Amino acid sequence: MHAKILTILIITLTSLITKIDLGIPLLAIHLLWINIITDSLPAFGLGVMNPSNDLMKKAPRKKEESFFDKKLTIDIFFMGIVIGLLTVISYLIGLRINSIYATTMAFITISTAQLLHSYNCSSDYTIFNKNTFKNKFLNLSFVIGMVLQIMVVYIDKVNTLFKLKPLPLNLL
Repeated sequence: MHAKILTILIITLTSLITKIDLGIPLLAIHLLWINIITDSLPAFGLGVMNPSNDLMKKAPRKKEESFFDKKLTIDIFFMGIVIGLLTVISYLIGLRINSIYATTMAFITISTAQLLHSYNCSSDYTIFNKNTFKNKFLNLSFVIGMVLQIMVVYIDKVNTLFKLKPLPLNLL
């Protein structure tokens, strides 16, 4: 969630400081879509995941220790900042063309990054390991999420509803 907040906050503060209207990178309908599709679909895939083989080798958490340990908190903030900054950069690049392309680019960036980030959440280790793509449900949720993203951007009437515009291939 904080990548979305960070994106809107950075663009808004930059607009206020520079007195240049940079517009709104993500609309309410985009935020709802991202919450429903790119947050919920992978959650189902992660929820049915088998536990790691070394789970029982880990020491239990101390009773007085917070559920969100320091490493997890740092990881959450780091990935939120990375995804937020990537979204801001894509939005600013899109603004060089026009505001609707900028919004579309921000929407695609943040939603795709969050779908990809679900693979990071599937392991305590790096995404680049042999077990990354073994979760059929997570893979299926990723594919469904990406197909839905493409449909929202490239199907007439749907993209109009979302105030998005198909990106030409030469822009990619």
